[in-house]
Amino acid sequence: MPTTVTFNWNRDAIFERVALAVVNGLEDAGADAHEIWEGLAPVSDDPRTTGDLRRMFRAPVLAGDVNVTLHMEAYARHAKFVELGTIKMGAQAPLRRTAGLVMPAVPGHIRAALMEL
Repeated sequence: MPTTVTFNWNRDAIFERVALAVVNGLEDAGADAHEIWEGLAPVSDDPRTTGDLRRMFRAPVLAGDVNVTLHMEAYARHAKFVELGTIKMGAQAPLRRTAGLVMPAVPGHIRAALMEL
């Protein structure tokens, strides 16, 4: 007499869990971006400055029906213009540099979140 194994699965539930894992992985990458940003964004003791650049960095994960996006931004008005550098070192935009350092780690964060399913 043959043995029969039946496997039932809920396609929508699986997609929902995978999407949640992707969101969690991107949130972990956003946390990494915040740490990197705090190390890169300039700090000033000058009382004429607000300190907004360092304080106003955000990395929200925006999830829609189809797309999930990690959006890195700094809300300070001057954030996109600021470049770090000295006479001996070329300018390096902190937001672009933060993104460049975080992007290689994104697949690893998503993979780790998927492994927890």
